[in-house]
Order: sequence, then structure tokens, then C-alpha cells
Amino acid sequence: MAGQLRHLVFVLYPQVSLTNLTGAMEVFEQAVLEQERSGGDLSYKFSLVSRDGGPIPSYFGVGVETLPLAALDDTPIHTLFIPGGLGFRDAMTDSKLLSWIKGRANSVDRLCTAGTGSFILAATGLLDRRRVVTHWLMNEEFAERFPQVDLVQNMLYLREKNLWTSAGMGSAIDFSLALLEEDAGREFAFKIAKRVLIVLRRSGDQPQISSVLQAQALEGSRLDRLHEWVHANLKADLSVEALAARVGMSPRNFSRVYVSKMGMTPATAVTKMRLEAAQNAVSHTDARLSTIAYECGFGDEQRMRRAFLRWIGKSPSDLRAEARQDTSAESSAGHVGLNEEDT
Repeated sequence: MAGQLRHLVFVLYPQVSLTNLTGAMEVFEQAVLEQERSGGDLSYKFSLVSRDGGPIPSYFGVGVETLPLAALDDTPIHTLFIPGGLGFRDAMTDSKLLSWIKGRANSVDRLCTAGTGSFILAATGLLDRRRVVTHWLMNEEFAERFPQVDLVQNMLYLREKNLWTSAGMGSAIDFSLALLEEDAGREFAFKIAKRVLIVLRRSGDQPQISSVLQAQALEGSRLDRLHEWVHANLKADLSVEALAARVGMSPRNFSRVYVSKMGMTPATAVTKMRLEAAQNAVSHTDARLSTIAYECGFGDEQRMRRAFLRWIGKSPSDLRAEARQDTSAESSAGHVGLNEEDT
């Protein structure tokens, strides 16, 4: 871990989202606490700034004390973070705020935004011809307002050189863990993931609405929590008979009710959940493919390979090779000014 002090600056505005702000800050605060406990030279400094300083109200009225933008004019910034919030439309027309962000963007190591914060950053022109993500509810409006930006849909977060964008909300922790991994390595990031009690650390290419959430949204009272249990027990017996027994139904009635509510068979739903977990592990861990196949319930590597080819169109080894190639390309790109055109 490098001993550099990383100054993280969060730009706030009226009706900012506390979820975007505190979700991101919690990860780095826990990293600092872990460093104090176990030793290490990773160091962060936090600053909250706004147009004129003073208390900034969040959407529900909770105030957050901030410094004025001018207070940091002569202060180096490592990571500049623009969170989302319902006040983004007013913020994206604030010429003083936009001018300050644009003036500092090319001197920072990382420029990050979450959710509707992407609208504010796009209004500066810094996202022109860049690949970005935003919250799925805002995709249509964003694409209409900023046709010059390459909007990537249905990803949790995305890195392009030193620009990081995310969907915001619940993905704030996943996003911040990815930033922490860049600073301190994978092992330390997973240690912090355990500290913040997340069930699954999601990669950026995971869908904003997971198969588990979709299943939970459609399930009836007799299927309550079934999909959550399935996700936590992917290597268990997940046959129709086993699932039916878990919810106290006959296999025949369970299958009928399940297809009626979910629009797919139980076997298809289980396969999709196993594939989602396996795809994440293949792309973002160094675990052996045979181990991933076992842990995700495929039994052996060949069965997992056949499922990947059928549902994803790529083998696990090909997917891993692509992921490593993308990571290598990002690492070699280094810091590139946000106003430069891609070559």
C-alpha cells in the first residue's frame, strides 16, 4: 500500500442524496479504522464542499456542514466525487459550481460520480464522447439531454481511465470498494467488504437489477424468501422437489405456481442465479474454474462450461481472458486528461 495521503473531496448541493454520500464515505472510513487497528500506511483525508459552504440540506432535510469551493482552490485533490440527488437539475445549471468542477477535473487522480451526479458532470462537457453509466430510471432523460455522451445501460459502475461513474444508491458501496481495491489491493478491499457486512461484493458489470431482486419482486407470500435462500445456497440440491419441500408445496403445484408468477421454470431461475454468481467469480477472482463450478452449484467444470456457452455465448476461460485483458488495458492507460479525445 502506498503511503500517499489521498484527499477525497465530495461536492454537495441542496437535496443531495445521503445514500450516495454516506455509502461511499463509510467504505473509506472503515478502511482508515482497519489501518489503525492492523497497521499500514494507507491514509485518507475527507472534505465536503458546496458552492458557498455552510449547511447543505439533503432531500429529507438533514443538513451536512460544508466548506466553500474556494477553500480548496490551493489544495491538491486525489479523488473528486459528485454524488447524485434530487437537486441535480438545479445543480447542473449552477455556472459557478460547474466552472469549479471543470477547472479541477484535469488535476485530480480520479473523477467520480454516482447516480444523477452524472447529469451535473455531463453539464460541464467533461463526459462528451465518454462511456458512462447512471441510474436505470434516468437513462432515457440522460440520453435525450446528452446525446454526445456514450451511455452504457444496466451496469453498476464503469471505469474509463481516471473517470469512474456508477448507478448510485445501493451500488455506492460496491463502487467505493472498487476504488479502494485500486488504492490498496483486492485482499484489503475484501477485508473491508466483510467489515461493512455486505452479502456479495458485486463487480461493475453486474446488472443494476439482479436476478435475485427480480425474483423477490415477483414472488408470492408462499415463496417468501425462497430466492434469497437459493442465492445463499447455490451448491445445495435445488431440484424442483427440494424447492417445493422448502415452501411446503407439492412439486407439481410448486412448478405450476412458480411458472405462473415468474414466467419461467424453477430450473431456469436457478440456472440464471448460478450463472450470475459464476460469471462474477470468473471475471473478478483468481479461483480455479473447477472450484467456481462447485461453489456455484454446477457440479463440475464441464457442466458450467456448457451453461456459459448456452446462456452467455462464451466459455468461462474466454470470459476470464477478456476480463484480464480489460484490466491490463486500464492499468496501462494511466492518468489521461478528461478533455483529451480517445485515440
